[in-house]
Amino acid sequence: MSKEIDLGLPSPKPTQSVSLTQVTELAQPGQSDDILTAILAKNQNDFLPPEDYTLPTLGYFYGDLIPGGKIQIRPMDLACEKIMSTPRLLQSGQALDEVYKRCVKFPTSDFDPLNLLLGDRSFILYVLRGISYGNMYEFAIDCPMCQTKFTSQYDLNQIATTVKNPKTTKEPVRIPLPAMSATIGRDVWVDMRYARGRDIQVMAQ
Repeated sequence: MSKEIDLGLPSPKPTQSVSLTQVTELAQPGQSDDILTAILAKNQNDFLPPEDYTLPTLGYFYGDLIPGGKIQIRPMDLACEKIMSTPRLLQSGQALDEVYKRCVKFPTSDFDPLNLLLGDRSFILYVLRGISYGNMYEFAIDCPMCQTKFTSQYDLNQIATTVKNPKTTKEPVRIPLPAMSATIGRDVWVDMRYARGRDIQVMAQ
């Protein structure tokens, strides 16, 4: 059985799930067999409750919009799977952004997922994969020599060792250009900011 994803972060607060018995009791008297109607009437967070996570950037690059990098993420539902299987949305790069809007709750309701740094976007994507389908990711590899296909597994929990907090919390970051500086005879540099989802969307277009 797959265990809940653990990316080296504090354990999420316990949530209370809705049992089948509770759902059945939601139906009107005399219609206790109409469980589907009761399910559809419930809020999706009752069945897929959000869990607390902290972004690797700790929210430093978003002003006061994500204090401490604290967000909530809930598993993907059927609507998200439909979004991820829509070629038009995948080709335009909008699929992930729509999934982020449905599955991620930011402290500020008007925060746009396109403003997330790429590292934070990748982190959320791995968490979504783990809590929606389990930590074990199975994939196939074709041998380039004999064309034999091998299957392997990767535990997404191992990604916890790659999470790094930012060493600098200010943008832009000044990058010296040593070769050009030596050629011109004076210091030359560029100011750089970190890439965000909006930048990738522009590049894709």
